[in-house]
Amino acid sequence: MKRRIILFIALMLGLAILRASSTSATAQPILTEEQGSLIEVIDRFRLGIIPRDSGKYVVPSQSDLQSAESAFSILLAWMNTHSNEKLSEASSALAAIDYALVRFIDVSGRIFYIAREALGFNRGWGLYIVGVKTPSLYRNLIIEVPHIGFDEFTEKIGVRSFIQSYGGFLLVAGAHRYANPSAIADVAHTEQCVFHVVHKTWCTNTSTTVQIHGFAETSAGRELYPQIILSSGAPEGSSAVTEMSNILIQNGLTVGIFDGTKYTDLGATTNVQGKYARSVGGKFVHMEIARAVRSSDELSGKVVKGLERFAEEFVVEISEFRFPTLVVLATILVSWPILETRKKTRPSAQILTSTNKFR
Repeated sequence: MKRRIILFIALMLGLAILRASSTSATAQPILTEEQGSLIEVIDRFRLGIIPRDSGKYVVPSQSDLQSAESAFSILLAWMNTHSNEKLSEASSALAAIDYALVRFIDVSGRIFYIAREALGFNRGWGLYIVGVKTPSLYRNLIIEVPHIGFDEFTEKIGVRSFIQSYGGFLLVAGAHRYANPSAIADVAHTEQCVFHVVHKTWCTNTSTTVQIHGFAETSAGRELYPQIILSSGAPEGSSAVTEMSNILIQNGLTVGIFDGTKYTDLGATTNVQGKYARSVGGKFVHMEIARAVRSSDELSGKVVKGLERFAEEFVVEISEFRFPTLVVLATILVSWPILETRKKTRPSAQILTSTNKFR
């Protein structure tokens, strides 16, 4: 019996090693590779967005959105498995909607994967980046910049926060919110856009989304507003909003929270990403930052440091659950009852042996 157990465990471990070796032996997908500063990538991207009142933003068709959902779902599957096959599939699926997947080595040495519109395409559909903390771990933090070009400097705060907080996902809109008539390019208030599809695809009940906006404190009625206004998108607020507020205040910033009566013009109650995040049980923090803070390296740095601490203390980290892990667990689960049964039957066997001696 003991030999059978040992053989069974050896077989399972052998299968695990075989599986691991076959996975590692799989050819790496062929991706464009670039090096540099991710912050500078976002700076350059900002210069090329679809400008205000240009009418050049292309509204995606329903078919486009379905294809985008499929492609970004596969990229998420790669995040959860780190499988080369999934990365290749994601690259091919993105190419079908004229997106390129780029492996980017940042000056920090960290590796990010950037999904951007392919060369020759600029429909204003946005830029999407994923990052893993280690090859088997990522932080389920989604940082979003929906009003690039309108809320100035929010993309700078967004990318810095993404890098320093080890966020898993960064979504940056590709058009000014007023690029086309009727604000159809305003991705925070329409579901008919790639930005929202990516948000829906990547947002789960364990996700925390922080969406970065800006407000003009010189506008009528806002002169006495705090430096930052936070909202969950609903009057009742949330623990995530409260925790973020506490951290930012500790960093020396003044903060107000939308509660249904105060700061109603910045409450984000019609924000479609916020509605979706709440509907699936995820956390959503809508952050409105005064221009004086956004334009100051010192003050915006306090926001970034606050978001970094918030992520470290309150955001869920997702680890891979690989096949070898499953095999080892299965081996333990199967072997344990056998070993326990053997322990229970051993005393009886000893008694029987002793009885035979007296016969």
